[in-house]
Amino acid sequence: MTLPPFDGPRARQATATLNGEPAVDGAPAGPAVPLDSPGSPGSVGTPASTGFAAAPPPPRAQPPAAQLESAESLNLAQRPFVNTRPVERVAAILWVLGVALLVWNLKLFMGYLGSSQATRGKLAALERGIEVEQRTNADLQGQVGNLGLDQENREVTFLNRKIEERTFSWSLLFDRMAEVLPDEV
Repeated sequence: MTLPPFDGPRARQATATLNGEPAVDGAPAGPAVPLDSPGSPGSVGTPASTGFAAAPPPPRAQPPAAQLESAESLNLAQRPFVNTRPVERVAAILWVLGVALLVWNLKLFMGYLGSSQATRGKLAALERGIEVEQRTNADLQGQVGNLGLDQENREVTFLNRKIEERTFSWSLLFDRMAEVLPDEV
């Protein structure tokens, strides 16, 4: 927002007073003194004798309604000037920082989704492996149950008892044969 150049009431009052017009804002007008009269400040010397050109006439005063509007918009006592540029800069920096953090957060989230998907794939593969091993274990348990080991164990025990009952002393047999047989055979 740019403000029009400040044309304060004193400058307008001085212009009005020097030109003989009434003063602005109800201030009393000074005596109307022609610029080329001997008592005027610019009449010390003539323009040709001093080498200075005559001053251009001051701009005409605005109508009273226009003066009030410009005075209200430039009245610093009612609406003090507030420099908002630092606040706007800080706000812009915070917006940029917020956008950067949002982008970084989205990048982290996408990385998380990718790694969690890979981890879920590995976990599913391990669970399938566990199921296969459990099925294999159940099959082996069924095969062992089908072998009838209890029956075989009972048969082995029975045969061992029979062998013990039929115990034959081979050493006794050989001793008897040695007695019966001739010496040089």
